[in-house]
Amino acid sequence: MSPKTFYPFALRGRLGRRRYAAYLLAWTVLIGLIGAALDLAVLGGTEPLPPPVARPSFVPALLAHPLVHVALAVRRFHDMGANGALGLLVLSFPLSTFAFPFAWVFAVASLAVLGVTLAWPGDRGANAYGTRASLQPDEEPTHTP
Repeated sequence: MSPKTFYPFALRGRLGRRRYAAYLLAWTVLIGLIGAALDLAVLGGTEPLPPPVARPSFVPALLAHPLVHVALAVRRFHDMGANGALGLLVLSFPLSTFAFPFAWVFAVASLAVLGVTLAWPGDRGANAYGTRASLQPDEEPTHTP
């Protein structure tokens, strides 16, 4: 992957906090808009609306959103110098629906992972996963003691 070409959903490379938050928000809004359009096209103006699990957009959103979120989280963990496999932790919230008695544990874990990925700064300069996303190819990283 060249430094000048950016692939938002690649599993290699690094992704800074701001881009991670922006892509996650944009993806969530996009999934919501596509889901609403699909529901409107299929269901029309039926009143009352069926529960969310009975709507046509449920399965595509259930499959697409976690996969993209994991891809973004893998690159975010790479930016922090951590193993990208930690990106699978973002699946703890969707898994909470299958463990009803302990759903609060998964919800808290998911919020904690989201908080860490949004708050923890990335490594300055290059690390094992590449150069810092904000640096240009000819720019040297600045190190602070």
